[in-house]
Amino acid sequence: MLDVRRRAFVRDVAVCVAVVVALYALMRVPFQPLQIPGYLLVVGFDWLEFALGSTGERYPFWFGAYLLGLGVVGGLVARLFRTLTVRTERSGWRFGAAGACVVVGLGALAFTLFVSVHAGITSVLITGGTALALFAAAGLLLRIGA
Repeated sequence: MLDVRRRAFVRDVAVCVAVVVALYALMRVPFQPLQIPGYLLVVGFDWLEFALGSTGERYPFWFGAYLLGLGVVGGLVARLFRTLTVRTERSGWRFGAAGACVVVGLGALAFTLFVSVHAGITSVLITGGTALALFAAAGLLLRIGA
């Protein structure tokens, strides 16, 4: 039983990392609304870099480690979803993708709260809307309410 849980966690982390990297890669799409999650990931890393000190030439390495860390946290969120869910016919990858959406959505929500103190209403609406969209995507992946 423990081996099954471990494999599910590893799969959730792998899916979370893939989704987080895909959200970051959306920054390259020439449609601005899709670029917002990637921008928020960069801003989240910049906050860490500001708090812990400059990464200098090792920025790509530490940014990759940051994305991997977000994937692990998303895997933990997916594990929580998996334990709270009664229905088991859902595909396993959905839990990992939902965990990633929640983690990035929480980052967007934190940024929204920070920006609301220092910026105008437009920034708050954009980042808050992104957070809500990511939470809604997580709900659709888990089919909450269905």
